[in-house]
Parts: sequence; structure tokens; C-alpha cells
Amino acid sequence: MNVANFINQNEWSYVFANRLDIECLIDKNSSSLFDFSLMVNTIESSEDKKLVFDNHIYKVVKSSSRIKNIVITRTMLPALVFKKIDELSINKFKAQAEKEGLLFSKGVTYYGLFQKRNECRILVGFCGIKFSKVPVFKNDYVLPDYRGNGYLKEMNKNRLRILNEMNFSKATANCTPMALSSHLHFKSCKIEKEFKNGITSVLYENISKH
Repeated sequence: MNVANFINQNEWSYVFANRLDIECLIDKNSSSLFDFSLMVNTIESSEDKKLVFDNHIYKVVKSSSRIKNIVITRTMLPALVFKKIDELSINKFKAQAEKEGLLFSKGVTYYGLFQKRNECRILVGFCGIKFSKVPVFKNDYVLPDYRGNGYLKEMNKNRLRILNEMNFSKATANCTPMALSSHLHFKSCKIEKEFKNGITSVLYENISKH
């Protein structure tokens, strides 16, 4: 079952009583709320032991060695700002990004994703678009300390919005293995070709319906 549907179908907001900042204790042996074993298994099998959905982070905490009770915590992520940036502002991250498979080229328009904390803005990732008849998504990069929070999907969503507003119907991207799932998350994206070096070419079609 799709995790998003699981949360919605099982009235997740009711379980947490709309409280965004505290833990909810559920008796694993009780059926008074709902069977949430799929949710627990999904979180615990993830690489970072957490699930990001609807701008919140979900984590599982086993409250005793006998696992009679399980705590699932929900923490709200900081507000995000996506805006155009100068390439100079990402120069200090290029060396590490290139080690992870990114290739930087000329003629790319760059955008940054920032956490908004009071009056401060903290860069958590950046990406680019190379504009042409069919634009190319370039240089997807989330800073290591901020990975696992769905930020690449957020950047892709914003790039698709920008292209849709400019009346583009298609876009392409060459994805590293780390970035691929964040592109295929969108219905308008499909795999075009897989290369031996691990890079996968994808095509976005019907961008307005992503």
C-alpha cells in the first residue's frame, strides 16, 4: 500500500490529535486505534529510519525491550524557500558534488532550497535548469546533513512548477542512482535509458499533470 494513502486512510491526524510536536504512545496489542504495523515496518526499513510525508518527519521509538508499546513521533520540518541563486554561491560545494557524480556545465540557471528559521535562511540543497527547446534538469544536490527529508522531491516539484508556468511540456534529466527515485516519484517522469556508469536518463512529459 502507498504510504501516503496509508496515513490518510487511517486518520493519522486523529491519532496525533493535530499536535505536531509531541509523541503519541500506541499499544501494539490494541486494536482501538488501527493496525499500524505497515507504517512501523516502512519507517524501520528505510535507510535513515524515518519517513517524510506532508512536510513532517515520522520516526519509530521502541519504548521497551519487550516492544509492548511503540512510540511514533511526528516532527514538523522548517518552512522552505526555493529561489534563483548565483552560481558563485554553490562553488564551495562543487568538489564534493563532483565526487558524487555531478557534472557542472555552462549555461545553467541555478536554484537554491533554503530552510527558513526566523530571519535566517539556511541552504539545504541546490539544482539547475539548462533552458532549451526541451529543458534539462541539472546538478541535483542536497547537502549531506539534510538528506532523507524529501528535499530533492521538493526541488523537482518547484522546477516543474517553473517550467509549467513558462509553458514547457517536457524536460529531461540524467540522474545519479541517489537522485533517481526522487524523479520517478512524479507521474510525468519515465526512464528513457540506463547507462553502464550508473546514470539513468529520464523524460518528463505532460509537465502540467505531474
